[in-house]
Amino acid sequence: FPCTQKILLRLKQLHTGNIVFPYIADTVYNRNIKSIAIQAGIPFPVTSHVARHTFCTMIASITQSPFKVMEYTGITKIDTAMIYINLQKLYT
Repeated sequence: FPCTQKILLRLKQLHTGNIVFPYIADTVYNRNIKSIAIQAGIPFPVTSHVARHTFCTMIASITQSPFKVMEYTGITKIDTAMIYINLQKLYT
């Protein structure tokens, strides 16, 4: 994803050390996600938990690879990554 790489490179330039994104408290993060969901017209409550599962399922759907799910999310167990592969198959 070249565009994503450009964004990450720019963010790294804005911060020192290995930090890419600034720290955001969980409550602020969830409030921001809920605001975005409302603006997008999503008709159900959205939290960081829902966002993570959605991201994992989308990666599974796009790549069909539990290893990519593990790489992009930090999941360490293949069994956990396979949950998302199986979920995307269930909903497609």
